[in-house]
Amino acid sequence: MVRTGLWIAACALSVVSVLALRMRFRRYRPTERAPLGFAVRIFASGRSGRVEYEEDRRSAHFDWEFAAGGDVAHLMVPTRAEWAERTPWSTGRREEILTRVAQEVVRQKCPGCTWTIDDDSIRIHESKARPIR
Repeated sequence: MVRTGLWIAACALSVVSVLALRMRFRRYRPTERAPLGFAVRIFASGRSGRVEYEEDRRSAHFDWEFAAGGDVAHLMVPTRAEWAERTPWSTGRREEILTRVAQEVVRQKCPGCTWTIDDDSIRIHESKARPIR
């Protein structure tokens, strides 16, 4: 009777361990989609790279480069006039998508920074706030 109880406890512990590991690895998988149905991936190559926005198997790509001065990076994006031509699947959603991209870039690569969307770029700025000492 004791052996059966130990065997059941060992099996239960194994199942719980496997489930915990699966949940842990699932949570941190880098290619997993964001909860809202979109994903932003950042690729670097030296002092520049590419940002990929993906939503419902459609994507938009933006080049980026490190900046000087108070800016951290610049992402080159299509102007309002070019947007419909380059991303016809997202006509009328330019601000929404660029806001998502800016928020995700800051969250993933430079927490605490701020961002500004211009006509042809997203500028990531160093935070003006000073830490309290």
